[in-house]
Amino acid sequence: MTVDIELFDQVALFEGLDQDALQKVAETSKLITIPDATYFINENEDTHNIFVINKGRVIVEIAGNSPDENKEIARLRKGDTVGEFNLAKQILRSASVRSYGEVELVECEKKKILELFDQEPRVGLTIYRNLCQILVDRARDTTILARNALSSMR
Repeated sequence: MTVDIELFDQVALFEGLDQDALQKVAETSKLITIPDATYFINENEDTHNIFVINKGRVIVEIAGNSPDENKEIARLRKGDTVGEFNLAKQILRSASVRSYGEVELVECEKKKILELFDQEPRVGLTIYRNLCQILVDRARDTTILARNALSSMR
């Protein structure tokens, strides 16, 4: 299936890219369908692709105190991205992600995206700038959550 670049207009990671650049990003990607309640990213896994939610919702979880206990930390929907941290640094996955109902994802292959950055440095600069903003927002949100949790313990 072909990736519809109209979705990419709604994705913060691709903000500021023109239609030509969005088409080139789409060429690094493929559409995949994930059945309900299926994990497509597992915490501590060494995988590298980035996913954009095209249809449906996903649940992001981290491991709890016991092997069978996961803690939900986020629910994401159409236009949200998963796995984009791996563009900044090759690290093990920090959380698990599973479908909540059937989900259609755009899977962007990291290797092809990095090749695109080499060919089109402007595209890489724009995406990395957006990634920095996303990381700063998440760090700020995490700080607020930690502050609230600590103040409720007093």
